[in-house]
Amino acid sequence: MMKAGFALTGRHVLFGMVGFFGIVTLVNVVMIWLALSSWPGLSGVGYRDAAAQRAILAERDAIASLGWTADLSIAQQGSLSRLDVLLTDRQGMTVTGIALSADFRRNVVEALDRTVALVPGPQGAFSGDVSLPARGQWTLRLVATRDGKQLWVEDRTIWLN
Repeated sequence: MMKAGFALTGRHVLFGMVGFFGIVTLVNVVMIWLALSSWPGLSGVGYRDAAAQRAILAERDAIASLGWTADLSIAQQGSLSRLDVLLTDRQGMTVTGIALSADFRRNVVEALDRTVALVPGPQGAFSGDVSLPARGQWTLRLVATRDGKQLWVEDRTIWLN
């Protein structure tokens, strides 16, 4: 006499399918719960970013209302670059009584960034020497301060050959 073996029936297939999709659904529910409970989102950060952006825009409006413009020249003398800046107001008068600094920023490698405090000259022009380690594109940020308060900022893209 032959012993009957296991026979796969429709009931087995049904329980297998329900069990498989039940486990998948359970894992998804657990993952969603863990994600929502461990990271509430960025709603507060968006508000702070918007407030900071409004402050930046107000600062830029204040800077623009000054009407200051910078005429600059960069001359290379060996390994040094000499930066000369003449800062004038809306009426074309030289701006005095400020400290002016120049930040040379390399867009690709921050380690190459340089800052130089510019020295006022007899005609009101500011100048300074800086050793820039690479040729090519740089971002030059000029910052004017008085009594430790930032009054004016201008960014320019420059090329060194």
